[in-house]
Amino acid sequence: MSSVREIRKGVFELRAEQGYDAMGNRIRKFRTVQAKNKTVAKKMLSAFETELTNGRYSDDERMPFVQYAEKWKENYGQTDLEPSTYETYLYILDSSIIPFFNKKRIGDIKTIHIVEYFNHERKLDPGQYALERRHRIIRSLFRKAKEWGIISDNPAMAVKKPRIVPREKEVYNENEITQVLELVNELPVYHQLIIKLALIGGLRRGEILALDIDDDIDYENNEIRIRHSLQYSNQKGKRLKSTKTWTNRVVTLPSLLMDELKQYSVQREEERRIFGDKWVGCNDDNGNKYFLLFGHPDGRPYFPKTITKMWNDFLNRHPNIKKISFHDLRHTSATYLLSNGVNIKVIQKRLGHKDIKTTLNIYAHVTEKDQDLPAEIFESIIKSDEKTDENDDKK
Repeated sequence: MSSVREIRKGVFELRAEQGYDAMGNRIRKFRTVQAKNKTVAKKMLSAFETELTNGRYSDDERMPFVQYAEKWKENYGQTDLEPSTYETYLYILDSSIIPFFNKKRIGDIKTIHIVEYFNHERKLDPGQYALERRHRIIRSLFRKAKEWGIISDNPAMAVKKPRIVPREKEVYNENEITQVLELVNELPVYHQLIIKLALIGGLRRGEILALDIDDDIDYENNEIRIRHSLQYSNQKGKRLKSTKTWTNRVVTLPSLLMDELKQYSVQREEERRIFGDKWVGCNDDNGNKYFLLFGHPDGRPYFPKTITKMWNDFLNRHPNIKKISFHDLRHTSATYLLSNGVNIKVIQKRLGHKDIKTTLNIYAHVTEKDQDLPAEIFESIIKSDEKTDENDDKK
């Protein structure tokens, strides 16, 4: 008959008898649970037997977490995630999550165990964004386990997402922007243009390196189209990835900058002519060939990290310039536009944010500076009204 056995204080093994197989051997199903006492554990045994009767139980629940993690990697991580994202997830999974849960079965992991994991990680202080990333991975692990019928309930659903306090971005003010734009003139032309596209256009590093001379640059209307991003991963190397439909966007640029891009594209055309049949170009995932504005003379793309190194080298040569990341040039662009009265919706579209909440969250520190503006506007009206009253009294 079915029974409950206390393994240690507060932990019980449920044993459900399921009759006999064709060879006359007993069929038993087991589950380890946490319970306040044996009475509660017996109630859990009844619920367990109901699961078995209704066909909701799977032996996969007894699968070691380590074994399940390998299934997740093979059947989801490697196939559905972007290579660069998967590499980040893989590192966290192997170095942090698996070591913590390696002695547990997938079906034995409860919400409290996941909470304990996050408490453990907080003590190591990996940073708020690192905690948020771990939360994303764990949610994915258990969501897929439920979708695949390995577990009946998702213990990660009740675990709150770690709270992130957005840091105020390091950006340049107007004087610093002017200083940078003057100093970049000492750099090779393509370095100048890359920095200007980040600082003036608000483009990401990968978007700059993916610009196609033939189809992405509209000199007549002073616009560039953002359709691709150049990414790198150890698994797939350099890859020209199409942006999602909602991020395909048009960015307007000053005519002077467009003239500089046009002059540089002529140089690139000459490089292609010289290489002739040996010109390589850059292919996307579908095998379509592109003529990148920025790349090696034979058309091959740069490594994205090359741009980061170029920017850091530039800063090191000019210690009087505030050190910010290359990506923060994009934030500088948006902050400068916002502080000069450009509508937040326009900035959202320019940056390619799907949700305006993303834009508002990132640039909240800028909009907060306008908190006093409504009062100032109405104060001017009140003062104007008071002057009118004074004039009426004098009459």
